[in-house]
Amino acid sequence: MSSDAGEPGYEESNWISMVDLMLVVLCLGIVFLSAAPQPDAQVASRVTVSQGDQTVDTQPTYSSAPSSIPGEHTVPVPTPEMFWGQIHALEDEIGTLTTQLQASSAVIAGQGAQIFKLGGEVERLTGVVRANDIAIAAKDGSIESLRGRISLQSDVEAQLRQELLGLEGSMNSVVFVVDRSASMAQSGRWDSAVKTVLDWIEHLPIKKVALVTFGGDVETVPEEIGASPAWRPDTREIPDASVEHRRRLATFLRELKPSGATRTADGLRRAMDFRGADAFILFTDGAPDSFDGGRSGDPREQVMMVISQWVSAAPGRRVHVVGIGDYFKGSMRDFLLNAAKAGSGTFIGR
Repeated sequence: MSSDAGEPGYEESNWISMVDLMLVVLCLGIVFLSAAPQPDAQVASRVTVSQGDQTVDTQPTYSSAPSSIPGEHTVPVPTPEMFWGQIHALEDEIGTLTTQLQASSAVIAGQGAQIFKLGGEVERLTGVVRANDIAIAAKDGSIESLRGRISLQSDVEAQLRQELLGLEGSMNSVVFVVDRSASMAQSGRWDSAVKTVLDWIEHLPIKKVALVTFGGDVETVPEEIGASPAWRPDTREIPDASVEHRRRLATFLRELKPSGATRTADGLRRAMDFRGADAFILFTDGAPDSFDGGRSGDPREQVMMVISQWVSAAPGRRVHVVGIGDYFKGSMRDFLLNAAKAGSGTFIGR
């Protein structure tokens, strides 16, 4: 018998080697298991439930074991913590929105208060404007009433002046026929005539007025645009006696200088061109000494003929005569009085 086989030390060493080998294998297994991927979520598997003779598939249940079916994917399982986290996040968002809404509401409320305040101010100012409008309307009514009374008073005074002067008939539309011959330059006659004409236009009840002056030639205001033929009189309008027109008449008269002959008939014929005249007022310092060369006869007779012709053409027409200077000397007096008589008018000496 061999001494090696019988020795106890040999068996013991073999057993120790086996133990070491097992330890190594165990360590490797542990290392392998620790290195293997762990399932990070539960997987779903279908559960079959028998109900009598029928087999019913229920909704998927969840297991922590990985699926053994090839090709299937794991489905995450919601946990209460996930739900509560989402709920808390929504609550935070709702809180933020609520805060913003409250801030916006406060701004809107402030703006609404401001708008309300402005609306009250606008209403107050509207009331003030209305009150002012009423006051102005009342004042306007008072002013219009006052103007009416003044106008009425002016008309009454103008009518009274006409009566005091003895000028009969309507004076609504008047043509002044003014002598500006060379003799009118004597003794302030021209200035006196101009002053009287302007005063009468201003203070008599005259609504429309035109002016004709005669001397070496004949001029009119408004200016003449071709004299009307003798067979077609009454073709020019008489302007309203406005402030502007009266000012133009005054300027025209004051710029004139007396000169030339006394062409009374030609002046009266030119006055006949105006339509709708109620009266002619003739201002002259003497008897006529000439007239348009195309006619023949006595200049005085020409004057009487023109006056009679114009007055007889329409009822109510009158020719008033104003004598300037030494109008009562010699035959001058008779001529002026007869001219006024032929015109159914009044003679006035200045």
